Amino acid sequence: MRTKNQEREAERLRLAREVEAFTAGGGTIEKAEPGRANPMNEDRHNSFLFLANKVRRARRAKP
Repeated sequence: MRTKNQEREAERLRLAREVEAFTAGGGTIEKAEPGRANPMNEDRHNSFLFLANKVRRARRAKP
């Protein structure tokens, strides 16, 4: 049985691979507009989870 940390790490690696595959395939991930992101949230905006959610949204938006 896997611990919570192992599960989180496995999920993070899976999402990292998903983001890599998306960007390698020519997908672009929009950066937050300057001034919109709170500097305190800067790491959140660069986290794998945040990027992966942007990838999912970008994929959904495509026709």
